Amino acid sequence: MESKKTNNVSEMDEKKEEKVVEKSYKCIKCGTTMSEDQEFCPNCGTKKGEKNNKKCQKCGAILGPGEKFCPKCGAKTKLNISSDVIQEAKKKKMPKKILKILIPLIVVIILAVIFITNVLPKLTITYKELMQEGKFQEAYDKAKNNEKQEVLDENLIAYLSKDLIKDLKDPTSFSLNRVYKTSDKLVLMVNAKNSYGASVLNYYYYTYSDTKNKFELFCSLSDLEQETIYKYADNYDEKLEKTLKNAARTVVKGIINNDSNRIDDSIIDDINNLFKNNGLRNIELLPANKNGSAT
Repeated sequence: MESKKTNNVSEMDEKKEEKVVEKSYKCIKCGTTMSEDQEFCPNCGTKKGEKNNKKCQKCGAILGPGEKFCPKCGAKTKLNISSDVIQEAKKKKMPKKILKILIPLIVVIILAVIFITNVLPKLTITYKELMQEGKFQEAYDKAKNNEKQEVLDENLIAYLSKDLIKDLKDPTSFSLNRVYKTSDKLVLMVNAKNSYGASVLNYYYYTYSDTKNKFELFCSLSDLEQETIYKYADNYDEKLEKTLKNAARTVVKGIINNDSNRIDDSIIDDINNLFKNNGLRNIELLPANKNGSAT
Protein backbone atom coordinates (compact mmCIF):
# COMPACT_ATOMS: atom_id res chain seq x y z
CA MET A 1 0.00 0.00 0.00
CA GLU A 2 2.77 2.36 0.92
CA SER A 3 4.56 1.76 -2.39
CA LYS A 4 1.37 2.53 -4.27
CA LYS A 5 0.96 5.79 -2.33
CA THR A 6 4.54 6.74 -3.13
CA ASN A 7 4.02 6.06 -6.81
CA ASN A 8 0.81 8.07 -6.81
CA VAL A 9 2.60 11.08 -5.18
CA SER A 10 5.45 11.00 -7.73
CA GLU A 11 2.96 10.79 -10.60
CA MET A 12 1.08 13.79 -9.22
CA ASP A 13 4.33 15.80 -8.93
CA GLU A 14 5.23 15.00 -12.53
CA LYS A 15 1.80 16.12 -13.68
CA LYS A 16 2.20 19.40 -11.75
CA GLU A 17 5.55 20.01 -13.42
CA GLU A 18 4.00 19.28 -16.80
CA LYS A 19 1.27 21.79 -16.03
CA VAL A 20 3.90 24.41 -15.08
CA VAL A 21 5.85 23.74 -18.25
CA GLU A 22 2.74 23.84 -20.34
CA LYS A 23 1.62 27.13 -18.84
CA SER A 24 5.10 28.76 -18.85
CA TYR A 25 5.69 31.55 -21.30
CA LYS A 26 8.85 32.81 -22.94
CA CYS A 27 9.33 36.53 -23.41
CA ILE A 28 9.11 37.29 -27.10
CA LYS A 29 11.85 39.89 -26.75
CA CYS A 30 14.56 38.41 -24.55
CA GLY A 31 13.51 34.76 -24.18
CA THR A 32 13.17 34.80 -20.39
CA THR A 33 10.77 32.13 -19.03
CA MET A 34 7.72 33.71 -17.38
CA SER A 35 5.13 32.16 -15.06
CA GLU A 36 1.45 32.26 -15.73
CA ASP A 37 0.81 35.03 -13.22
CA GLN A 38 3.53 37.34 -14.59
CA GLU A 39 2.10 39.95 -16.96
CA PHE A 40 5.45 41.56 -17.77
CA CYS A 41 8.87 40.08 -18.35
CA PRO A 42 10.98 40.47 -15.19
CA ASN A 43 14.10 40.86 -17.30
CA CYS A 44 13.20 43.38 -20.01
CA GLY A 45 9.70 44.57 -19.09
CA THR A 46 7.99 43.37 -22.28
CA LYS A 47 4.27 42.77 -21.82
CA LYS A 48 3.07 39.20 -22.08
CA GLY A 49 1.14 38.51 -25.26
CA GLU A 50 2.88 41.18 -27.27
CA LYS A 51 3.26 40.10 -30.88
CA ASN A 52 6.66 39.24 -32.20
CA ASN A 53 7.50 41.95 -34.70
CA LYS A 54 11.25 41.76 -34.32
CA LYS A 55 12.99 41.25 -37.61
CA CYS A 56 16.58 40.79 -38.67
CA GLN A 57 17.98 44.15 -39.74
CA LYS A 58 19.93 42.50 -42.51
CA CYS A 59 17.55 40.03 -44.20
CA GLY A 60 14.17 40.81 -42.60
CA ALA A 61 13.53 37.32 -41.20
CA ILE A 62 11.30 37.01 -38.10
CA LEU A 63 13.48 36.45 -35.01
CA GLY A 64 12.57 34.12 -32.18
CA PRO A 65 12.83 34.99 -28.48
CA GLY A 66 16.41 35.51 -27.30
CA GLU A 67 18.04 34.71 -30.62
CA LYS A 68 21.44 36.33 -30.73
CA PHE A 69 21.97 35.49 -34.40
CA CYS A 70 19.52 35.40 -37.29
CA PRO A 71 18.63 31.79 -38.12
CA LYS A 72 18.41 32.68 -41.80
CA CYS A 73 21.49 34.85 -42.56
CA GLY A 74 23.56 34.54 -39.38
CA ALA A 75 23.69 38.28 -38.70
CA LYS A 76 23.95 39.47 -35.09
CA THR A 77 20.69 40.64 -33.50
CA LYS A 78 19.95 43.20 -30.83
CA LEU A 79 17.23 41.21 -29.09
CA ASN A 80 19.33 39.93 -26.22
CA ILE A 81 20.43 43.33 -24.96
CA SER A 82 19.78 43.72 -21.26
CA SER A 83 18.07 46.78 -19.82
CA ASP A 84 21.36 47.86 -18.26
CA VAL A 85 23.01 47.80 -21.66
CA ILE A 86 20.10 49.76 -23.13
CA GLN A 87 20.41 52.40 -20.42
CA GLU A 88 24.14 52.61 -20.99
CA ALA A 89 23.56 53.09 -24.70
CA LYS A 90 21.12 55.89 -23.95
CA LYS A 91 23.72 57.54 -21.73
CA LYS A 92 26.22 57.39 -24.58
CA LYS A 93 23.76 59.22 -26.81
CA MET A 94 23.55 62.10 -24.39
CA PRO A 95 26.73 63.85 -25.65
CA LYS A 96 24.99 64.40 -29.02
CA LYS A 97 22.65 66.84 -27.31
CA ILE A 98 25.60 68.54 -25.69
CA LEU A 99 27.42 68.68 -29.05
CA LYS A 100 24.50 70.61 -30.54
CA ILE A 101 25.33 73.33 -28.05
CA LEU A 102 29.11 72.97 -28.13
CA ILE A 103 29.61 72.91 -31.93
CA PRO A 104 28.20 76.44 -32.52
CA LEU A 105 30.21 77.65 -29.53
CA ILE A 106 33.41 76.10 -30.92
CA VAL A 107 32.72 77.66 -34.33
CA VAL A 108 32.31 81.08 -32.69
CA ILE A 109 35.58 80.62 -30.79
CA ILE A 110 37.44 79.59 -33.96
CA LEU A 111 36.08 82.59 -35.86
CA ALA A 112 37.07 84.85 -32.96
CA VAL A 113 40.63 83.44 -33.01
CA ILE A 114 40.85 83.95 -36.79
CA PHE A 115 39.61 87.52 -36.38
CA ILE A 116 42.07 88.30 -33.59
CA THR A 117 45.09 86.73 -35.31
CA ASN A 118 44.43 87.74 -38.92
CA VAL A 119 41.81 90.46 -39.30
CA LEU A 120 42.38 92.58 -36.19
CA PRO A 121 46.13 93.14 -36.80
CA LYS A 122 45.34 94.46 -40.29
CA LEU A 123 42.88 96.91 -38.80
CA THR A 124 45.18 98.08 -36.02
CA ILE A 125 48.58 97.98 -37.78
CA THR A 126 50.14 101.41 -38.34
CA TYR A 127 51.62 102.78 -41.54
CA LYS A 128 55.06 102.75 -39.90
CA GLU A 129 54.76 99.03 -39.15
CA LEU A 130 53.77 98.40 -42.75
CA MET A 131 56.85 100.30 -43.92
CA GLN A 132 59.02 98.13 -41.68
CA GLU A 133 57.63 95.11 -43.52
CA GLY A 134 58.31 96.70 -46.91
CA LYS A 135 54.59 97.01 -47.69
CA PHE A 136 54.82 100.56 -48.99
CA GLN A 137 51.62 100.65 -51.02
CA GLU A 138 49.58 99.52 -48.00
CA ALA A 139 51.47 102.01 -45.83
CA TYR A 140 50.79 104.81 -48.31
CA ASP A 141 47.08 103.96 -48.43
CA LYS A 142 46.84 103.83 -44.63
CA ALA A 143 48.89 106.96 -43.95
CA LYS A 144 47.20 110.31 -43.42
CA ASN A 145 47.91 113.13 -45.86
CA ASN A 146 50.64 114.62 -43.67
CA GLU A 147 52.27 111.17 -43.32
CA LYS A 148 52.31 110.13 -46.97
CA GLN A 149 55.53 112.00 -47.79
CA GLU A 150 57.37 109.98 -45.16
CA VAL A 151 56.21 106.80 -46.88
CA LEU A 152 57.30 108.12 -50.27
CA ASP A 153 60.73 109.07 -48.90
CA GLU A 154 61.38 105.66 -47.38
CA ASN A 155 60.12 103.90 -50.49
CA LEU A 156 62.45 105.99 -52.69
CA ILE A 157 65.46 105.35 -50.44
CA ALA A 158 64.71 101.62 -50.30
CA TYR A 159 64.39 101.44 -54.08
CA LEU A 160 67.64 103.38 -54.72
CA SER A 161 69.46 101.27 -52.11
CA LYS A 162 68.34 98.09 -53.85
CA ASP A 163 69.72 99.47 -57.11
CA LEU A 164 73.14 100.60 -55.84
CA ILE A 165 73.76 97.34 -53.93
CA LYS A 166 74.17 95.57 -57.27
CA ASP A 167 77.31 97.62 -58.06
CA LEU A 168 79.08 97.10 -54.73
CA LYS A 169 82.28 95.03 -54.60
CA ASP A 170 80.68 93.03 -51.81
CA PRO A 171 76.88 93.43 -51.95
CA THR A 172 76.47 91.58 -48.63
CA SER A 173 78.41 94.31 -46.80
CA PHE A 174 75.85 97.05 -47.51
CA SER A 175 74.91 99.27 -44.57
CA LEU A 176 73.04 102.54 -44.93
CA ASN A 177 74.62 105.16 -42.67
CA ARG A 178 72.74 108.40 -43.23
CA VAL A 179 70.46 110.03 -45.78
CA TYR A 180 70.02 113.70 -46.65
CA LYS A 181 67.31 115.03 -48.94
CA THR A 182 66.22 118.35 -50.41
CA SER A 183 63.47 119.03 -52.89
CA ASP A 184 65.62 117.95 -55.85
CA LYS A 185 68.77 116.40 -54.39
CA LEU A 186 69.50 113.26 -52.40
CA VAL A 187 72.63 111.94 -50.67
CA LEU A 188 72.98 108.34 -49.46
CA MET A 189 75.92 107.67 -47.15
CA VAL A 190 76.73 103.96 -47.45
CA ASN A 191 79.26 101.75 -45.69
CA ALA A 192 80.49 98.77 -47.71
CA LYS A 193 83.64 96.73 -48.23
CA ASN A 194 86.05 97.66 -51.02
CA SER A 195 88.11 95.28 -53.16
CA TYR A 196 90.60 94.89 -50.27
CA GLY A 197 87.89 93.86 -47.80
CA ALA A 198 88.04 97.09 -45.82
CA SER A 199 84.79 98.86 -44.91
CA VAL A 200 84.69 102.34 -46.46
CA LEU A 201 82.16 105.16 -46.55
CA ASN A 202 80.85 106.38 -49.89
CA TYR A 203 78.56 109.27 -50.79
CA TYR A 204 75.96 108.57 -53.48
CA TYR A 205 74.74 111.86 -54.91
CA TYR A 206 71.38 111.90 -56.76
CA THR A 207 69.68 114.74 -58.62
CA TYR A 208 66.07 114.96 -59.72
CA SER A 209 65.37 114.91 -63.44
CA ASP A 210 62.34 117.01 -64.40
CA THR A 211 62.18 115.40 -67.82
CA LYS A 212 62.18 111.83 -66.46
CA ASN A 213 60.34 112.58 -63.19
CA LYS A 214 62.77 110.61 -61.07
CA PHE A 215 66.00 110.80 -59.06
CA GLU A 216 69.12 109.71 -60.96
CA LEU A 217 72.62 108.97 -59.70
CA PHE A 218 74.94 111.85 -60.56
CA CYS A 219 78.10 110.35 -59.09
CA SER A 220 79.55 108.44 -56.13
CA LEU A 221 82.27 109.98 -53.97
CA SER A 222 84.74 108.24 -51.69
CA ASP A 223 85.46 111.50 -49.82
CA LEU A 224 84.50 115.16 -49.83
CA GLU A 225 87.98 116.63 -50.22
CA GLN A 226 88.58 118.65 -53.38
CA GLU A 227 90.61 116.72 -55.90
CA THR A 228 93.59 118.39 -57.55
CA ILE A 229 93.31 118.97 -61.29
CA TYR A 230 96.61 118.77 -63.11
CA LYS A 231 96.95 121.09 -66.08
CA TYR A 232 99.31 118.90 -68.06
CA ALA A 233 99.13 115.47 -66.43
CA ASP A 234 95.36 115.10 -66.77
CA ASN A 235 93.72 114.71 -70.13
CA TYR A 236 90.47 116.42 -71.07
CA ASP A 237 88.16 113.64 -69.82
CA GLU A 238 90.03 113.39 -66.50
CA LYS A 239 89.86 117.15 -66.01
CA LEU A 240 86.12 117.14 -66.80
CA GLU A 241 85.42 114.27 -64.39
CA LYS A 242 87.40 115.91 -61.57
CA THR A 243 85.69 119.23 -62.20
CA LEU A 244 82.22 117.67 -62.02
CA LYS A 245 83.06 115.64 -58.90
CA ASN A 246 84.57 118.66 -57.16
CA ALA A 247 81.37 120.57 -57.90
CA ALA A 248 79.37 117.65 -56.54
CA ARG A 249 81.52 117.59 -53.38
CA THR A 250 80.71 121.23 -52.76
CA VAL A 251 76.97 120.59 -53.17
CA VAL A 252 77.04 117.46 -50.99
CA LYS A 253 78.88 119.28 -48.21
CA GLY A 254 76.24 122.00 -48.24
CA ILE A 255 73.45 119.43 -48.05
CA ILE A 256 74.84 117.33 -45.19
CA ASN A 257 75.87 120.37 -43.16
CA ASN A 258 72.20 121.36 -42.93
CA ASP A 259 70.51 119.17 -40.29
CA SER A 260 67.06 120.02 -41.63
CA ASN A 261 67.91 117.90 -44.69
CA ARG A 262 68.66 114.80 -42.65
CA ILE A 263 66.23 111.91 -42.94
CA ASP A 264 65.07 110.39 -39.65
CA ASP A 265 67.20 107.50 -38.38
CA SER A 266 64.10 105.28 -38.04
CA ILE A 267 63.93 105.14 -41.84
CA ILE A 268 67.62 104.18 -41.99
CA ASP A 269 66.92 101.35 -39.52
CA ASP A 270 63.97 100.15 -41.60
CA ILE A 271 66.12 100.00 -44.76
CA ASN A 272 68.92 98.09 -43.04
CA ASN A 273 66.47 95.62 -41.48
CA LEU A 274 64.80 95.05 -44.84
CA PHE A 275 68.23 94.38 -46.34
CA LYS A 276 69.12 91.87 -43.62
CA ASN A 277 65.80 90.07 -44.13
CA ASN A 278 66.12 90.05 -47.94
CA GLY A 279 63.21 92.49 -48.13
CA LEU A 280 64.85 95.02 -50.44
CA ARG A 281 64.97 92.74 -53.47
CA ASN A 282 61.20 92.97 -53.96
CA ILE A 283 60.84 96.71 -53.45
CA GLU A 284 59.23 98.61 -56.30
CA LEU A 285 58.85 102.35 -56.69
CA LEU A 286 55.41 103.58 -55.73
CA PRO A 287 53.33 105.11 -58.54
CA ALA A 288 53.31 108.39 -56.62
CA ASN A 289 57.14 108.37 -56.70
CA LYS A 290 57.18 107.52 -60.41
CA ASN A 291 54.71 110.16 -61.52
CA GLY A 292 55.06 112.85 -58.90
CA SER A 293 57.46 115.78 -58.81
CA ALA A 294 60.37 116.12 -56.41
CA THR A 295 59.30 117.25 -52.94
